[in-house]
Amino acid sequence: LSNNVLREIPSSVLKLENLEYLALNFNRIRILNLQAAKFSNLWKLLVNSCGVTGVKFIDGGFAKLYWLELRDNRLDHFPDALTMLPSLSWLNLDNNQIVTVSDNVDKLVNLWHLYLSDNSIKYLPESMHQLKNLRSMTLSENDIKNCDMILKILQCTNISSLTWYGNPSRECVTAIHGIVDNLSEEEMIQRSVFSVKFTFDHSNLQLNCKH
Repeated sequence: LSNNVLREIPSSVLKLENLEYLALNFNRIRILNLQAAKFSNLWKLLVNSCGVTGVKFIDGGFAKLYWLELRDNRLDHFPDALTMLPSLSWLNLDNNQIVTVSDNVDKLVNLWHLYLSDNSIKYLPESMHQLKNLRSMTLSENDIKNCDMILKILQCTNISSLTWYGNPSRECVTAIHGIVDNLSEEEMIQRSVFSVKFTFDHSNLQLNCKH
């Protein structure tokens, strides 16, 4: 259903209980309202470049939703409704207008990949370091000045890839170096590859740690 002029999801589509994959890219859906959906088998949902400003899910629904993309929209916050998706592993919110991330993000216990680049995020919530299964995260081109939570995420999760360039914090350069240098052999084996990419003062820096 991509590349149409849909302003909402047709009611006939919302009743498709066996639907597994739905692409709604390049429409005109301002509020993604899925409260009436019967998508008990849906595992992948793409709603990119639709001008989405809000999201509504039904609590307890979408038990199998594994992959969700909401890139290139107009979200100004991390929708709390997304924390109702227990199976979510891949979440892409790149290129929105997000300023804050939900304090309930730690409910996404199965999240492996989180994309938050090209937003206006100033800080990350304390709960974020509880994402124990997190493997990769992009935070480039935001406005994060304090890297304390970044360091805590690196120390407390199994993250193996972080993209950081385009943020104003210089202190992270030295601090991240310290974490990489202090990774134990066991941690290096567990993470396989640790890479951090970030830029400041027109310089590119990439750290790699391999066993």
